Amino acid sequence: MRGHLSEARDFTFTNGTARVREWLADCAALLHERCPDYPVLYSETNGFDINTDRWTVAMAAWTEYIPADAEPYSWGGSDVDLPYEEDLTLAGGEAMQRAFEWYGQQEHRSDVARNDEALAQWLVWADWLKLLQAAWNEGPVPGVRVPLIATAHDFDVFLRLEPHAGGLVGEAAGS
Repeated sequence: MRGHLSEARDFTFTNGTARVREWLADCAALLHERCPDYPVLYSETNGFDINTDRWTVAMAAWTEYIPADAEPYSWGGSDVDLPYEEDLTLAGGEAMQRAFEWYGQQEHRSDVARNDEALAQWLVWADWLKLLQAAWNEGPVPGVRVPLIATAHDFDVFLRLEPHAGGLVGEAAGS
């Protein structure tokens, strides 16, 4: 990567695993109130290149099971969405956000610049997945008893995290 993106590529999200786990538990509880028997959670980051002021992760639930070998986009839309106020705001990517903003303001971008921007989107998503997986791997999240699908806006791939033993609504982590 070159230019603005190369200067920002070493960022890391600073939310921390405790904050991510709290967000997961809060979302699971809210979704359980609206749809007690959902079989899968779905999370999606907003578009990194088009939402340069604030990167967020939204959570939703499906009432239809999504198998581990599902093709992206094959499962339709979510059944139970949470309002955007429940989204997790990702902190620590401000330098990368400024780089995306700068690139978005350029009228004529070379193929190299477009490729750099695409690579940067993957790096941002990978850093979110690293944080999400670290939070998940700390053990059962209270209220999360189903698989979690994680993707990014306009991505055609996803990560699937299987639930830990425990994690039922009302249980404390590690109990």
